[in-house]
Amino acid sequence: MEMLEMVQRVMNLVDNSTVSALDPAGANGVSRQAIAHRNIETHAFDLFSTYIGMNTYWKVKLTPNASNFVFVPLSASNEPLVTQILPYGKDAHRNLVQLGNRLYDKDKNTYEFDGEVEVIYTTRFTVECLPIHLKWWCIGEAAMMMLDQRRDAQRWPRVVQKHRQWRARAQQVESDIKKSNMLGSSTALQVLGERRNYNYTIRELGE
Repeated sequence: MEMLEMVQRVMNLVDNSTVSALDPAGANGVSRQAIAHRNIETHAFDLFSTYIGMNTYWKVKLTPNASNFVFVPLSASNEPLVTQILPYGKDAHRNLVQLGNRLYDKDKNTYEFDGEVEVIYTTRFTVECLPIHLKWWCIGEAAMMMLDQRRDAQRWPRVVQKHRQWRARAQQVESDIKKSNMLGSSTALQVLGERRNYNYTIRELGE
C-alpha cells in the first residue's frame, strides 16, 4: 500500500471523498490530502520511535574510529537513522546514551571508547516500509486526528471502531512477533541488562 492509497483511505473515512494525487508539497502542503499525509507520517514516526518487530536490531557491535568515537548508524543520505539505542550483552551494565550522532558514556563522562560496544537499536524508515498491519493503524490514527480537528460527531463512532480494530490487530501481530523472539521478553531484557525504564511493551503503543 503506497502513500497515495493510504491518504485516499483516510479521506474516505473522514468524509467519503478521494483524491487522484498527493499534494505537490507532500506532507508540508495545506490541502486536505497534505493534512492526511502529515497525520500518517506523524503516527509512523511515533511507531519508529518505539520497539516494533521490523525496526529493532539486536547484538550490533559498533567500533570506535581513529579518535575513539563511536558513531551511531546513519542513512544513505547521512540523515539520523537511530531513534533509540541501548547497551547490550557484555556492555549491558554501561550507562550509554546517544548524543547527536555519537555514543556518550555517562558514567565516565566521555565520548571516547577503548573498544567495540554492543548495542540494541531501533531505526526509522519511510512510511512505505511499514508492514501492512501498521499501515492500517496509521490510517486509523490519521483519520481520528482529522475528525478531531473537524469535530465531526456523526462520523466519529465509525472511525473510532475502525481505529480500535486496526490498532488491536497491529498490537496482536507485534505481540506475536515479540513472543517468537524470546530475547524480546521483558524477563530476558532484565537478565540481559535493561536500563532505566525503557519500555519495549508493544501494548503501550498508541495508548
